[in-house]
Amino acid sequence: MPTAASAAPAAPAAPAAPAAPSPTSADDAGRTGLGSASASGDVALSVEPTASRDAALSVSRAAVDDTDGVPREVVVLRGDSLWSIAARQLPPGSADADVATAVQRWYVANADVVGDDPDLIRPGQVLAAPSA
Repeated sequence: MPTAASAAPAAPAAPAAPAAPSPTSADDAGRTGLGSASASGDVALSVEPTASRDAALSVSRAAVDDTDGVPREVVVLRGDSLWSIAARQLPPGSADADVATAVQRWYVANADVVGDDPDLIRPGQVLAAPSA
């Protein structure tokens, strides 16, 4: 006589979920982001190490002269503009007209670095503070 276990047909096995790509070497450890897939389905990671990103974020915005505490140069970071740089050098609550005047002074002092378009500054550029 058949038992209950042998009478019931076996349920089909559920398909296995694809394995998530894992780092292929010790050099890939700590990297994040998207990779690209080859025709065979292999995934190649193509991103920058997080240490490089963190180092870029820790760049000091201004080099300060020890004698009077006034910034002598500013390293442009992502998101900076001449307006934001000039405004940081003025007292809090400065009028827009004062900031606009300071922007012009920053541009004149750094036209050789900035180029023809004062609205286009790039991360990594080093701008000299205008003279007082």
